[in-house]
Amino acid sequence: MMLPGAEERLASQTARWAPRWERNISHFVAPAERMAQRAEPRVSRTVKRIDDRLPLERMAQNVDRRIKKGIDRMNKTG
Repeated sequence: MMLPGAEERLASQTARWAPRWERNISHFVAPAERMAQRAEPRVSRTVKRIDDRLPLERMAQNVDRRIKKGIDRMNKTG
């Protein structure tokens, strides 16, 4: 983009080729959308199952408790 006239050349090439790219990409849009719609329920179920299985709340409470105990211990010795 440092060359003189590069932006104009890029704009003219884009105006020339963009309709062809859009026409060609339309062949892939519908199958990709169908695949995403088919995979979405399975993915959401898997994420929910993993989320239910992980003890994140209990782990967060343990970390919080350890931090508080460490702070209390430092205050008592200080």
